[in-house]
Amino acid sequence: MHELSAITAVVDTVDDYLKASYKEKTKPVPNVTRVVLQIGRKSSYLAEYIYEIWPVAVNGTSLECAALETEQVEGGDFLIKEIEIEE
Repeated sequence: MHELSAITAVVDTVDDYLKASYKEKTKPVPNVTRVVLQIGRKSSYLAEYIYEIWPVAVNGTSLECAALETEQVEGGDFLIKEIEIEE
């Protein structure tokens, strides 16, 4: 189940991005409320496994309460399309 390593990379990427973005601000790093992933039809990732893994992978992170959405697209890409944060 290689989806676990992909979702772990998503969590790490979003966490690192938020920490870097809020490093100079006096506000704490916000929580993520929604994540949209694009999954290519030719990729080896299955959305049903990603949804299954999501709660475990985000536990204890800034994405813990984030809703997950996936979009199936042409090609073989696996991308973070959008993140939404609470301000």
